[in-house]
Amino acid sequence: MTDELREAIGRAEEAVTGGGAAGAALTVTAGAVRRAVAAGRPGAVEDVCYLATLLHALGRCKTALVILRSGSLAVPDSPALDSSAKAAALNKLAARMVDLGELEEARRTLEAAREHDDAEQHVRAETFANLAAVHARAGNFEKAELVVGLARLALDGGEERQVRLLLSSVDLALARWSNDPVQLSEVAADVREADRRAPAAPEPQQSADISALAFRAAVEFEWARSLRAHERMVQVTDVLATVAARAAAELGARHPQTVTAVADLACAEYETVRRTEDLPRLQRAVRALEEAAEQASDCFGDRHPLTITALTNHACAELDLARAMESPGRMEYAEEALDEADRIATAGFGAEHPMALLLKGTLKACRRMQGMDGMTIGYGSRLTLVRTAVGDEWHPREELVSPDVASRVLKSGPLPHPASASLELLGLLQESHELALSHSRQGNWSQALGAHRRVAATRERLLGQEHPETLASQYEVALALSRLGRHADALGFFGQLAGARARVLGPEHPDTLAARQEMAYVLGRLGRHFEAFQMYSEVLGARERTMGPEHPGTLLCRHNLAFSLGRLGRWEEAYPMLCEVAADRAPALGAEHPDTLTTQYEVAYALGQLGRWEQALTAYRNVAEARSRVLGPDHPDTLAARYETGICLGRLGHSAEALQVYDALVADRERIEGPDAPETLRARHGRGVNLGRLGRWEEALAEARLVCELREHVLGPEHPDAFVSRREVAVALGWLGRWEEALVAYRHVARDRERVLGPSHSDTLASVNDEAHCLEQLGRTAEAVVLYRRVTAARAAARPPGVEGA
Repeated sequence: MTDELREAIGRAEEAVTGGGAAGAALTVTAGAVRRAVAAGRPGAVEDVCYLATLLHALGRCKTALVILRSGSLAVPDSPALDSSAKAAALNKLAARMVDLGELEEARRTLEAAREHDDAEQHVRAETFANLAAVHARAGNFEKAELVVGLARLALDGGEERQVRLLLSSVDLALARWSNDPVQLSEVAADVREADRRAPAAPEPQQSADISALAFRAAVEFEWARSLRAHERMVQVTDVLATVAARAAAELGARHPQTVTAVADLACAEYETVRRTEDLPRLQRAVRALEEAAEQASDCFGDRHPLTITALTNHACAELDLARAMESPGRMEYAEEALDEADRIATAGFGAEHPMALLLKGTLKACRRMQGMDGMTIGYGSRLTLVRTAVGDEWHPREELVSPDVASRVLKSGPLPHPASASLELLGLLQESHELALSHSRQGNWSQALGAHRRVAATRERLLGQEHPETLASQYEVALALSRLGRHADALGFFGQLAGARARVLGPEHPDTLAARQEMAYVLGRLGRHFEAFQMYSEVLGARERTMGPEHPGTLLCRHNLAFSLGRLGRWEEAYPMLCEVAADRAPALGAEHPDTLTTQYEVAYALGQLGRWEQALTAYRNVAEARSRVLGPDHPDTLAARYETGICLGRLGHSAEALQVYDALVADRERIEGPDAPETLRARHGRGVNLGRLGRWEEALAEARLVCELREHVLGPEHPDAFVSRREVAVALGWLGRWEEALVAYRHVARDRERVLGPSHSDTLASVNDEAHCLEQLGRTAEAVVLYRRVTAARAAARPPGVEGA
């Protein structure tokens, strides 16, 4: 059932590229569309939209609408799509309906998307924003304004820049019709704020988003026009000229973004020139508007809103030129242009649409200027152009090339027309990918996640779901999720990615192994250390076979495997393996390379777990000194090594010295990260522990309570660190002889850990052990024995196969 749709796409592509009568004979069944979408096959909705684009290019607009409508009817019945996916699919189909000028069909489709109340927040916001854009295009400005409010409520302060820009484009349409300078200034401020919040607001010469850049310029132009700031209008017109030239050079003269940019440039030039009384320049500007209307018609079709707007602009400008020239012949030509534009606008939008009403009024004025309609008003009237909706998200972003065609082209070398323009787009995508990677390298993971998701979605649409470049972007999405602490989400991504790369590239390809290695890392972060150990073992074997034992990727995997052994409590095995990795990394990477120092840090940790605290202290001090030299004294890794030196000093009974270490560390953490930062609170916790070891239990209790309060406020009452602080409060109460209070505190920690972490988690069992010890101190031995036995049984049951108890 999937083949029917893709075969239709192939035939349509041949018709588009080959021309002739093939397009008229093309047969597309609505049933094939419904079956592909209902089956939930990945990329089915995109294929339907792409086929509609091809049919539109062939002049088969009615057939294109039929297949889009069939797709929209099939989406709600697809069991393979969740609520968010259904709403997103309906948004895509509605976008293509607007490309065909079918605003009412698009509105109904978006209303269906609205019914998915449990869709993700950003999908709901996008649905409302698109619906507002449709209402604005249909001239229902009151409805558009209401739906914009709903979109902003759904967005709820989110950083979805594309949705914000789409909302601004609707605001711009509302402000244009009201011609309100205050409202236009507010739109301009909103656009600047969206750029400020963007991951990296690009400079014009660096930006891959030509549409967004043009939109920013158009907003500035509208604001300047409303204020009659002629000099500013000239400056912004120059910017629009640069954008149009760049679009033509990078995307091609016939690309939708280029056509849109040219239309807006023509409007801006006309608005600027008409105030100069320079007739030759005015004639050139009107000719530019005519050419822009012709290009829009060729690109989008006569019924597309941008085409109708461009035709309206040209017709109104012809009347203005006829008035300036005082030419009866030119006035007749203007009347013909207005009459044609009125006919097309009425057919496309309806007789009551504001643009149709504008044309009817302008046509009436034209006839009065010629002495028709019973009165003559002469040539003194002035007109205001309707400007195009620059940056509007409805404009198609792709050339006529499917993911499959693009994939074949990339492998085969030279591109046939018209796919060559898409290679330009793919180059811009690579530029966007590199920009997203720069966020990752700088540790700006939230910005990186959004940027990589956008690139991944576009690559999937253009290249296919399992193209290597698509998979590369999906890898970066998963990596960002992992680094943001969203480990469960990352695990699902890495699992799918590893499977796809194994199919496409092979099970032992470096990229496949990288995905599996990150999957093992995430398993470890989720506490599933035995599964992580097994996966690291498999990946290490493959890396040693394909890359050799000294390759940096192999050394990283060996480091991670040793780390997993330690987390399984197998420190006697982990320690020598870590020593070997440290020794091998030093010559391969450098003795003070950050990765070498990371392994040396883990060697120190293993020594501590083996009770060899003197050696651990020396190792941590060496790592702290080296990191200070290489990374700087304020680097997080340097501060982490200093924290561990305090741990070692405390374990060795040097609590006074440890307290000094933590006092200095707290001061540095507060200076660098702030007093409420998690790592600052961690250092303060260490300070409190050593106050207790020095017998200063009243101070220790006060410190523990303060840190506990701050952790619960900053991290949440169920965060593991909050549990640690609550336990430290209980410890201090016990040392002060307040065992009844301590028992209450210990029990609360034990119950909460059991509820949050599970009954067999090591931290839960430690808390139960604490509770038993407290009962012993209160003379309630029988109750204590029951808890001790429970802990012993749970720990025995939790041991992996083949691991003996101590």
